[in-house]
Amino acid sequence: GRVIEYNNKIVGFFGNIQRVYLLHSEKVPVSVGTRWVIEKSFRKHSLKLCELYFKENKYPLKVGTTGVKVAAKIYKPFGGHKIPVPELQIVYMIPINIFKIGAHKVQKPILKSVLQFLNTVVPWSFQYKLIKSNKKISKFDIATPPSDFDSFLSDFCMKQKGLIAFRSAEIIKWHSSVTVGKFEKEHFIYTDENKTVAYASIIKELIEDSNGLIRFKITDLIAETSKVKKAMIKELIKHASQNKGDVLEIHHHGMINKKEIPTSFVMER
Repeated sequence: GRVIEYNNKIVGFFGNIQRVYLLHSEKVPVSVGTRWVIEKSFRKHSLKLCELYFKENKYPLKVGTTGVKVAAKIYKPFGGHKIPVPELQIVYMIPINIFKIGAHKVQKPILKSVLQFLNTVVPWSFQYKLIKSNKKISKFDIATPPSDFDSFLSDFCMKQKGLIAFRSAEIIKWHSSVTVGKFEKEHFIYTDENKTVAYASIIKELIEDSNGLIRFKITDLIAETSKVKKAMIKELIKHASQNKGDVLEIHHHGMINKKEIPTSFVMER
């Protein structure tokens, strides 16, 4: 990546992750833009960081995601285009502690107190704790994956149409290692008759400026069938609830549709 320094201190950063993607089963080198951050007093230099990324980066394809609409517009003058697939622009949110989230959002003291009381007396998350555990789903150490894990990932990726990031145990292991210290990342696998049929990863983080709200994110979810995918999501909802999560987000763009989420209360953003 590229940085801006002032008095021997880093005040701005634009990351660049080199990945291999598959485009209709053909391997394509891709630069993934990430972690574009800059201290407030140096924001006037933001465009310079962006310009360096796009103009000095020789990769034929560059991919960037952002939840900030203003940042997305800044990419356009450098040749950036929105991927023409609506599903890639959706993040699904499942409230785990709806009263606690509501208490954080509202401003009126009386309503805030009522929501806080309800969260204590009638916790919304109780419904998720009643979900029966699926014995076919288990947590595993990515350092020692199942013997068929790489072949499962490769077969899945090669069958996909359009653009998809290539995956392997080594790639997932590397990606997990660079997030150590900031996130708690866990890996789950669905095994049927000693065969891997689904994989998912989930991270836990404290939401900044939220007075203690805890967010879980499903960052990867690969499954052979929609039925298996639903079962995996259900297990991860239970996992988030058991570990005091307040909201579960599904960030695996384009690989999940709303009908595959086994709860009636799902929000989109």
